[in-house]
Amino acid sequence: MNADSIMQLECRHITFQYPHGDTVVFRDFACRMSGPGFRALFGPSGVGKTTLARIMAGEISAFSGEIVTEQVENILYSYNLERLPGWCSVGDHLADIAPVANRDKIESMIRPFGLEGCMRSRFAELSLGQQNRANLTRYLLQDFDLLIMDESLANVDEVTREQIILKIKDMFPEKCFLYISHNVLEVSKFCKEIIVLRPPHKSPRAVSVPGQDFKERKPLTRKDIELTMLLHRRIHQFLIVYFLGLSILMLVKYTLSLSDYVIPSPQEVWQTGLRVFGRYCFDVMDTLSVAIIGHILSIVLATVVGIIGRLTNWIGSFIRIAAFNIQAYPIVAVAPIIFILLGDGLSSRLLIAAMICYFPLLLSFIGVLAEPVSHVEHFYDVTKRMRWPLQVKIRAFENINKITTVIVGSATLAMVGTIVAEFIAASAGIGYSIRIALYQSDLAKILIALFLIGLCTSLYLTCLEWIGYLTQKRWEIGKRQ
Repeated sequence: MNADSIMQLECRHITFQYPHGDTVVFRDFACRMSGPGFRALFGPSGVGKTTLARIMAGEISAFSGEIVTEQVENILYSYNLERLPGWCSVGDHLADIAPVANRDKIESMIRPFGLEGCMRSRFAELSLGQQNRANLTRYLLQDFDLLIMDESLANVDEVTREQIILKIKDMFPEKCFLYISHNVLEVSKFCKEIIVLRPPHKSPRAVSVPGQDFKERKPLTRKDIELTMLLHRRIHQFLIVYFLGLSILMLVKYTLSLSDYVIPSPQEVWQTGLRVFGRYCFDVMDTLSVAIIGHILSIVLATVVGIIGRLTNWIGSFIRIAAFNIQAYPIVAVAPIIFILLGDGLSSRLLIAAMICYFPLLLSFIGVLAEPVSHVEHFYDVTKRMRWPLQVKIRAFENINKITTVIVGSATLAMVGTIVAEFIAASAGIGYSIRIALYQSDLAKILIALFLIGLCTSLYLTCLEWIGYLTQKRWEIGKRQ
């Protein structure tokens, strides 16, 4: 028995309707493919080509009927919107995902696929056509019996597209391909069979037409951010806000002719600053160190819980629901209880700082890590290469800007939480100094404390932005090998 009679896939009595949809996409649908070679699935937009392809590949399971295969065990489905992970070059990715037995095929594909200048580039640096070619190449490096190409070369120019198709037919004569395209001339020229999918009201839904089966024949850019500008921006914003508030305070003082006891004069604020500057600097650094440690602890804990909460089982669901419910409770309200149990030392300040910024971090991390990045993850899912560390890395990388923003924002909460804890009952830190100044009705000291708090917090936020920026540069762009 020859290969044509052995290798086959048949759709029997397929009926499918999308959940909450009004239209039945397929009703008692049937078609058959027999033997290796290049076939096309052709038809107008919206007729169900992609849906049928995903049913064949097993990505849609909620249908009635059956897909019967013989000598077709491994079916892969690729589409043109998929992305490679952005943390490594195209060449490194292809070498990493290619089975050992297939790695020698990489070199034979580079030139016909027009990837010579792309192997050291990251995916985001490629044109749309180059992205399509790189994505298709990694599927061809896998072990498969049937590869479904859903407009996988949609953004590739005609000459290169023909060259790629001919190379595929030459390299994989014993494999089966189903090519989805809207280019009628192309599919009739290179495919041995064209399965024309017609609208639901027509019968039969699928008509097979023979083809000719011919066998012969810049980078996405982003303006770099200067690291020094991050610090300049933060300090500049803080000084504007601080001195604007101070000016309003002085305006109120002199408009209402208030005494220096109520609102100190600029001279008194200056003199107080000279007197307490050194001590308050030490207090602010003490507070900042506690806030940073608490912030780091909350980030680590939120990451661990977020990784668990991304799961789709009952554990992940329980963690997500609990996180949303618990975060609604005001953490500051339990601060007195913490001080009663742990005293007024470092542990109480640290715990409150961590708690007050933990839940915003957790909710954001769960949201990021629980949301699939299907355009990147699809390849690893269908090739059964997906592992939880890779899944977490993909989702974190694709949301690096969001994660950086959340971490920077929560740093302010960590600082505020530490100051509040010190103000309530602690015996150290700038919050404690503010409490003493308040008891003394010394607004000048409080103004100096607020100035130093804002200055040091701006420096910390800038450091976090630097870390986020450098991490993104390393992952997303990096150095060319």
